[in-house]
Amino acid sequence: MALTDAELRKQGAYQGVFVGAIILFINVLSYYVITAMSLPFWFITVGLNVLLFILYIATTASFIVSLRTKIGGYWSFKQAATAIFFLAVVAYAINYVGRDLVFARLIEKNMATKTKDAIVNANVKRLQAEHISQDSIQKSTVIINKKIAATDTTTAFQDAAGLPIILIMLFVAAIIFAAMFKKDPPQYVKIERDRTA
Repeated sequence: MALTDAELRKQGAYQGVFVGAIILFINVLSYYVITAMSLPFWFITVGLNVLLFILYIATTASFIVSLRTKIGGYWSFKQAATAIFFLAVVAYAINYVGRDLVFARLIEKNMATKTKDAIVNANVKRLQAEHISQDSIQKSTVIINKKIAATDTTTAFQDAAGLPIILIMLFVAAIIFAAMFKKDPPQYVKIERDRTA
């Protein structure tokens, strides 16, 4: 089943809606896990990010395989890159609008503060368990607060300025996934048998 580039983009964008919705759900769920549970510092700062990255890759890969199957099971590198890029752009847009614009600004207006508090509390518990002095704990808390505050204040202009970088990263990811998931149709070669009597 040969699809045109426009149909591939449409199918990729359609699948991107589902990928974006799943990633948005995972991000919102991870926010509530971080803020509602008393998690170890290493899990909040490293473990959860690794887990989320694995979930993002697995979700995207499963939808890429589903997309390839939906269009007939075979696609060239160019077709794969086109469809996957549109999938990634739509998924990113849904996640950005849902998490950063709607959830963080309308539903959970104190999202950044609650996340920062969860990280600081986990760090304080870790340092207290290691019997670190209260003075060192306060210095560590100040350092964490400064690092978080530096990333916390982004403007619409900064978001727009970062968009070309995001698109380049999504394109590179689409190329990597296309290389992994391309599947050219088999090429049959006719072999003539010798007709010797």
